[in-house]
Amino acid sequence: MLAIDQIHRLLRVVGRRHLHGEEILDAAGRVRLVLRTPDWEDFVHIACNEIRACGAGSVQIPRRMRAMLENLIGTLPPQRHRALEEQLDLLDRTLPDFYKLPEDLALARVPDAQGLGGASTRSRAG
Repeated sequence: MLAIDQIHRLLRVVGRRHLHGEEILDAAGRVRLVLRTPDWEDFVHIACNEIRACGAGSVQIPRRMRAMLENLIGTLPPQRHRALEEQLDLLDRTLPDFYKLPEDLALARVPDAQGLGGASTRSRAG
């Protein structure tokens, strides 16, 4: 969970920044070098895809991921939402492969900032 907490913090910081490539100009103002940098979609992809693919079978991971994504959608500017919403959609489509029982699937879909999946959060899912 600590890794997801750090990724959440990183995405919150990066999501508030203006992301663009950097150009180095010569004395005449001509572009001499373009430094390619990741864009927002790259950061979200790197942050989420592997964790979702490898961790979806552990109920705490999708719950913590959902809480992170929903928090970022609620706190970052609207232009950042599409990539985050796509990750929520991917998470929702991934979970049925891991959770065959409806109760387990419902529990895995409840956002939980701590990712505990304990009894106190289970009662809110039902």
